[in-house]
Amino acid sequence: MMRTTSDDGEMARWYAGARVVIGATLLVMPRLLTGWIGDDARRPGTRAIARCFAARDLAIGAGTLLAMADGAPLRRWLQVGAASDAADAVASLLALGRIPTRKALTAMAAAVGGAAAGAHLAQRVP
Repeated sequence: MMRTTSDDGEMARWYAGARVVIGATLLVMPRLLTGWIGDDARRPGTRAIARCFAARDLAIGAGTLLAMADGAPLRRWLQVGAASDAADAVASLLALGRIPTRKALTAMAAAVGGAAAGAHLAQRVP
C-alpha cells in the first residue's frame, strides 16, 4: 500500500460526495436516466429500478463519508464503489444495440472512469 496523502483523502471525499449527489438526484428524478438508456427511462418499471440504482450509490457514498468522519477504514467502501461502477460498465456494454449506442458508450466511459478512480483510491487509503 502506498502512503496516504491529504490529496487522496480529498479525492475520496469527492468520489463519495459525487455518489451521494448522483444517488439523491436519481432517487428523486429517475427520468434523468434518459441520458443513459433513452426513452425507456420514462417507463414506471424502469423508474423503479433507477431508484434502486440510485439508492445503491447513495448508500455507498454515504457509507464512505461516514467512515471518513469516524476515522474508519475506507478501502472496502471504495472497492465496493469501484465494483458497482464496473458492473454498470458491463451492463452498458451488454445493452449495446438495445439502447442508444452513443448514450451506452458515454455511460460506459463514465462507469469505467468511476471504477478506475475507486480502485486507485482503494489502493491509497487504509
